[in-house]
Amino acid sequence: MNPSDADTRSEVPGMSIPMPQPSRLTPEVLRTLADHADLPLAAGREEAVAAVLGAWLPDVNALCRKMSSPEHQDLAPATIFIHPDIGEGEA
Repeated sequence: MNPSDADTRSEVPGMSIPMPQPSRLTPEVLRTLADHADLPLAAGREEAVAAVLGAWLPDVNALCRKMSSPEHQDLAPATIFIHPDIGEGEA
């Protein structure tokens, strides 16, 4: 197998998730991923979405590897979701 054809692996402790190389994100592969994730994908959008995912995947996988490393295990997201008090019948 050509090294450029190998799967990328998202190295999360205790888990290895195979992901296609960006160059191998064909419309068929993207349709399969969307179907498995139960995500709506309009017919004809596969190539456009594959291009975006192909551009994002290398950086996403690099960030995943970085944040899964031991020196980052104690970090937690700083995002806090708050909402104003909702009175009775306002929801």
